[in-house]
Amino acid sequence: MARISTYNLDEKVSGGDKWIGSDSDFYNRTKNFTPLRLAEFFNTSESIDSSSLRFWYQTLEPLEEREFGTFSFKTEIGASVPFSSIQSILVSKKTEGNINVSDFLQGLNSSKVLIHRGSSINEYGLYELTVVEEDDDETEFFNFTLNFLQGNGSLLEDKGYLLSVVDFSLNIEDKHYSHNQVVASNTWNITHNLNKYPAVSIVDSGDNVVVGDVKYIDLNNVTITFTSSFSGKAYLN
Repeated sequence: MARISTYNLDEKVSGGDKWIGSDSDFYNRTKNFTPLRLAEFFNTSESIDSSSLRFWYQTLEPLEEREFGTFSFKTEIGASVPFSSIQSILVSKKTEGNINVSDFLQGLNSSKVLIHRGSSINEYGLYELTVVEEDDDETEFFNFTLNFLQGNGSLLEDKGYLLSVVDFSLNIEDKHYSHNQVVASNTWNITHNLNKYPAVSIVDSGDNVVVGDVKYIDLNNVTITFTSSFSGKAYLN
């Protein structure tokens, strides 16, 4: 038998080429492998690092279970759905490679996202993602509310798709609350619902800065006491 080093080098690799290896699922039996099948394995298992998340479009028969790693619709639409017609879609908390990405998906509110066919970037939908919320009935899935911006083609049954973030909105808001103390008092009880321990600034009715004793009851309530009664405002942020 000729040595491997004596064989000619294939200068043009194609998907149907073959090499010999061991199949770990079948007691290391010797089998042929092709570049095409290896590429399919890397794609579906998400073994290679990528900034895109891989899902496949599932259509459901009656009583069929929704699978992880899928896009689907709460109410079945069909095997081919134009990207331009999609306003909401169910997205699995796990990708096709069984990777849990729920924390990442929850942070995509107000972001622009791209959904495109894995094998064809020309089949795509670009959307503004306006709402991400866990489905009430199937808690392993999120409901995405989408505003279509542009695109071409359709979601096709059982085909693989990539979800990418085009414009990531951090959607950070500086929470604050203003309390108006109309009735003069030396004790102000304030419910602010900021879910934090805010900084507190106080002024009297003449807009003069006043210092009081601030006591945090919990994350949403604070009590301020003074040496005398007066009315004014408290600013919490």
